Formats: sequence, structure tokens, C-alpha cells
Amino acid sequence: TVAFQRQSPGTGLPRHVDPCSWVVACHVGMVCPTGEEGGETPYISVAGEKYHWREGEVMVFDPSFKHETFNPTSQDRIILNIDLFHPELTDLECRVIQ
Repeated sequence: TVAFQRQSPGTGLPRHVDPCSWVVACHVGMVCPTGEEGGETPYISVAGEKYHWREGEVMVFDPSFKHETFNPTSQDRIILNIDLFHPELTDLECRVIQ
């Protein structure tokens, strides 16, 4: 799956797990607002660790771990999300999933 994802100001996704353990998520920061007056920037928390998106930077994580997002700013956050086959899958497993 490849998609642009927008998160409106002051919104978030509640903590959840994705049901497919055969992918890793790759996020590329496209529009990542800075926190107002030194405030917090949009983030994703994965397995209890918080990560902040940065424009032009890549973040990879396993969405089968509990994760949640929040955009505390007054601007939209936009990322490019690319789901990739988990690197531990064999070629045969990747072909079967396709």
C-alpha cells in the first residue's frame, strides 16, 4: 500500500495494532509542522517510544506493535506511507501473499 496520509490539527489515532505482521510501515515526512512557541510536534508512539516526523526524513516501524499518533499543532501533518514486506519473510512467503 502506498498513500499520502493527512492528520488534522489537534487529532490523533488511538492506540492500536495492525492485524498484519508481514509488513513494516515506512513513513516519509512531507508536511511536518513545528510546534508553536517550542511546543510539541506531530508524533507517533510505537511500543511506548515516541518518534517525531521530520520533513524529508524516513521512519520505519513494525505496525504489529501497539502504536498511536497525535498532531498537537494548528496545521495539517502529511506523510507518505509505504507498506513494505517484512524483511524476515522469504521470497516464497512474499509471492504467496501477493
